[in-house]
Amino acid sequence: MLPADVANRHSCEKNLYVGACKLTLPMKQLWWAVYIIDTVLVIPFAIFFYESDQEKTVTQRVKNALLWVVILLTVFCLLLGILYAVIGYADFTMRSLSSTTMAFINDFSSLNAKASCLVSAGFSLFSNVTLMVSLFFYIFPFFIDLTTLCDSVQLICLDLWLKLSVTYVITLNTIIGSILFMMFGGVGMATLPLSLIFAFKNRPKCVITRAQYVKEATDLAKRSNELKTATLGLQREERGGKKGRMFRKNVKKVQQELVFLEDDVEALNEAFPQGEKTLTVLFYLAKLVFGIVGLALSIIWLLHIIVFMLVNPPAFPFLNQVFIQLDTVGGLLGTTTFAIFCYYLVMSVISGKMHLGMRLLFLSIHPMKYQGTLDPMWHENVIASGAQPSSAMDSSSWSADRPCRPWPWP
Repeated sequence: MLPADVANRHSCEKNLYVGACKLTLPMKQLWWAVYIIDTVLVIPFAIFFYESDQEKTVTQRVKNALLWVVILLTVFCLLLGILYAVIGYADFTMRSLSSTTMAFINDFSSLNAKASCLVSAGFSLFSNVTLMVSLFFYIFPFFIDLTTLCDSVQLICLDLWLKLSVTYVITLNTIIGSILFMMFGGVGMATLPLSLIFAFKNRPKCVITRAQYVKEATDLAKRSNELKTATLGLQREERGGKKGRMFRKNVKKVQQELVFLEDDVEALNEAFPQGEKTLTVLFYLAKLVFGIVGLALSIIWLLHIIVFMLVNPPAFPFLNQVFIQLDTVGGLLGTTTFAIFCYYLVMSVISGKMHLGMRLLFLSIHPMKYQGTLDPMWHENVIASGAQPSSAMDSSSWSADRPCRPWPWP
């Protein structure tokens, strides 16, 4: 898709013939189609396929995943249809102004800033009317400066019909992601830097002997056998049809203990025999550095939210102005800084998911580790991190077959 997009954009350059622009592929529509297919069909199918019981055959897992995808698609279509039928359109009134005419004059002193058009008897000028259309949890402002328009005022009724477009569908997809982004991102902005700093603080500070290593490994083996026994007991309960609240609670507890056991095994291997390796020491130093940098980024994001988003009107543009100034300094400095701040938000979402819980609705949250990350975790991060709001209104058409409502502005 990316090479095709670049090739189609370059086909409209000045050194090519004009007809090339008309023969290009509709890349914008193709990107929309790929995005919708991935978020509605491909990613949910992959999540349900890998989340299904591993003891089932591939055919059974495919059927189970397809069944869940069909259910999800049905709910999605019903939600889309109901919302479009209820809030798929919006009507509002506006004032139309037109100017009178007069013979050509040589003295333009009567036309000034206070009277920028020809005023007829019985009409008065007004300015700065703001029309607002509310749709799908978003507000779209339309600013009309009427100081340069003219004087004949009449009330007319305009009906704005919002056509069903792919951007409406994309907006529906991103609502869930936006909610998860706010929830996990807020938690992750605190847990991400602090977890890195505490990992450095709790690092292995000395190399243990072989006798100590054998003793610790024996204790870990006992814990492993206890977890295995508990897991076999849960499997017997599952086969017996016991899947109540207590069963799910015990499963979650076993999963958490398994994660803790894996962390302890990794820490033991770092203390012996890898404790003296240079990479191990540098790895923890890198965690400390990134933790401090992440803490600074979290504080900056918090300040930006306070001074630019919570205060109405915004007290100061802050990060917006910083990125603009850095971009004027030279090169891609502003763009690179902006990318770092955005990427940090994505990492905060992932960290928030890891610390907030082991299960989200019907999906399990698996830890992300080097050479130990399960496929469903990647798919869940794609959905939870892709929280970019989309405009629900792509195009509009006008009609006048609905009754007018009273003019809402003085």
